[in-house]
Amino acid sequence: MATPVVVSRIQNRRGTKAQFDALYPVGYQGTGFLGSPRWRTTPAPFSTINGNGEVVTITISASNLIRAPIVGSTIVVQGVAPAVYNKPYSITTVTEPAVGIIVLTADDSVMGVMTTPGSISLPYVIENYPNILQPGELALCMDSRSIFMGNDHGEYIKISVNESSLNILPLTLLLEPAATPTLIPALSYDAVNFFTLFYDVTDSPPDFTPPDTTAGALGVTFTKNGQMNITAMTFIPTVNLVDVCNELNLRPEYDISFSAQFDNNTNPTKIQIFYQHNFPGTLTFSTASLQWL
Repeated sequence: MATPVVVSRIQNRRGTKAQFDALYPVGYQGTGFLGSPRWRTTPAPFSTINGNGEVVTITISASNLIRAPIVGSTIVVQGVAPAVYNKPYSITTVTEPAVGIIVLTADDSVMGVMTTPGSISLPYVIENYPNILQPGELALCMDSRSIFMGNDHGEYIKISVNESSLNILPLTLLLEPAATPTLIPALSYDAVNFFTLFYDVTDSPPDFTPPDTTAGALGVTFTKNGQMNITAMTFIPTVNLVDVCNELNLRPEYDISFSAQFDNNTNPTKIQIFYQHNFPGTLTFSTASLQWL
């Protein structure tokens, strides 16, 4: 990243969550393997396909399409006999010779008499969905308080589900002694497959004097920093937290531990973090991770 980058003004959009969803194929979730194609959820069946050695013509009912392909877009034909037709095509014309009937053509040398019709899928590329968020473009859904940012390869990133206010950490919390696992309300996250939380904890009160205004002061007899690697699944509702840490503790008879679990196992929406410690006084917990509430 040695080359300087000129940052231009980023375009933003606003509207409802339904309007945002309408930009994308039905069922599209925004993320996947980087660079992999995103397919229309259900392939659209067509009635005929014919190739004369120069042009391939496909006739399809408009009711079978979520939206008609546009000139320059890419479709993938599948399920046809003869199989020579089953491949991608770049659309050169789109016409509607009768109400509800769409005819697509593509320049291609394939030939053959169709014996079994097939279906088309629309690969998830910018040519097929020109209204999606561009890389770096933001969308604010005012009714759901959700923020999305466009990414490469047609992806988008969900930045937040803002239920009340936007909190940007570092966050400093005071943890009282607790003999049993005790919920940390500020550390409640949307239920996802995995995430990592970086933290530090000391036996000193928080230091709010500059420049270190977001972390605990140096520990007196105990200091610990680490990361909570959290993994979850719903088939057998399970949340696993692995605490990878480095600590200095002059009083080994005292300790602190962390655990995680779903807010409920029937329909989990949140992963909650718990702590337990037997130190005689309050510990100061700080995290430098980013949390959107």
